Amino acid sequence: MRVILLLCLAGLCLVGVRPEPDLSWQGQRVRWQDCEAGLQCATIRAPLDPAALGGQMVELALARLPVTEPARRIGSLVLNFGGPGFSGLEQLPHMRESLAVLRKSYDIVAYDPRGVGRSTGLRCANPMRLHTVDQTPETPQERQRLSATLADFAAGCAEGPGGMAPYLGGVEHAHDLDVIRAALGEPRLSYLGWSYGGHLGAVYSSLFPGQVGRMVLDSPAAMGAETYGFDGVRFSIGGMHQSFTAFADACVKERSCPLGKVHLDPDTELDNLVAPLDTVPLKVPGGRLDDSLALAGVAQLLETGDWAELRTAIRALMKGDGRPLHAAGVAWTGSKEYAPAAATFCTDNPARVSTAQIVNDLAAAGEHSFLFGDLVLWTARRCHGWPERESWKPSEPLAPTAPVLVVGTTDDPVTSYEEAEHVAYRAMADAILLKVQGDDHTAYGTNECATKAIDTYLIRALMPVDPCVWEPEPGSE
Repeated sequence: MRVILLLCLAGLCLVGVRPEPDLSWQGQRVRWQDCEAGLQCATIRAPLDPAALGGQMVELALARLPVTEPARRIGSLVLNFGGPGFSGLEQLPHMRESLAVLRKSYDIVAYDPRGVGRSTGLRCANPMRLHTVDQTPETPQERQRLSATLADFAAGCAEGPGGMAPYLGGVEHAHDLDVIRAALGEPRLSYLGWSYGGHLGAVYSSLFPGQVGRMVLDSPAAMGAETYGFDGVRFSIGGMHQSFTAFADACVKERSCPLGKVHLDPDTELDNLVAPLDTVPLKVPGGRLDDSLALAGVAQLLETGDWAELRTAIRALMKGDGRPLHAAGVAWTGSKEYAPAAATFCTDNPARVSTAQIVNDLAAAGEHSFLFGDLVLWTARRCHGWPERESWKPSEPLAPTAPVLVVGTTDDPVTSYEEAEHVAYRAMADAILLKVQGDDHTAYGTNECATKAIDTYLIRALMPVDPCVWEPEPGSE
């Protein structure tokens, strides 16, 4: 039905027609077509602003690995690889073997979140140039340059064409998940989300409790802290320190390890290599490598788990070659996913941290890790310049859902076990927390016990009874 508008001015009446709002996206169905890497691909539409029916639309790019045993098919399992800002279409082909068990019962569906990859992208007027400034600034001038760089980037995203920046928070992403669910023809959402994808599952369960099916939140990030607090940063610093310690402990046992040759602990040995770059950076093609970018490169290789490349990069630095760490550091500070990741994170997290607050906590950060403390602490400044918006909070009282499986790894270097506890016990009404002993970020596909438990839950709807931890044998240490 169209709406007739009658406008009378100075005795003259004009009849106009206001078009109906475009709600066709509500009845859309996914139309799969074969595409690269043996996947099936499709594109669907979703409202840019879920609160504005009939407004501007965005496109969401989907990919599918079809079920391998159709007689056992349960439905579609939607994946979100986290980030925020990870492309599902890029990640899915690399997960074939890890998902083999689930594919016997599910069509595996991944997607590029809004702002990312082949979905409608976030376009920013000014590129992120964080790698060109000192990310652990010691002087007022260096701190001013860092703040100006962050603010310039944020302003460029807010002013960019398409007006997407304000609509990249968890609420909008959760609405996209429900559009995907409906387009797949599924009455409930079966879902596996890693890291930020775990947080997104918690948001979805709050907004759409009746549509929650079998849902796994693996190492979820606990987003939406009301204010900046050093405790949260402390967990991140500790996680990175533990991750480097695990790398170093394994490295020094190998002849090819560049560390452990001068009778110093690995932290000090690496610091002796990196610290001089603060005053005398290494020239590399297209830029320079200072101390903060070198540590950012180490952080990038620790987070990706590429220990062999990290050994190579440290060995190259010893020889005066900063290229490997420079490339990794640029990826950590300003990859192609940085803009949508920053927009999402800064929309979900209302904390805006002043330089004075950071400076006040520098000493405490150094006590937790003299190597990584400053770097991790200054990342709390990354939302400088982004407009503040009230973040999502769990509904009160918590909305009941189908049982949700939350997975937390004890020594996760990115999202702490405490964050998994927060999501399971404070953000969800019906959740079971699976404790996994280990130092990997996320457990599915890396921890055999957790992978089996998650597969069993998603396929047979049976929750794990025991944690995935080991106990030393009697008499051993």
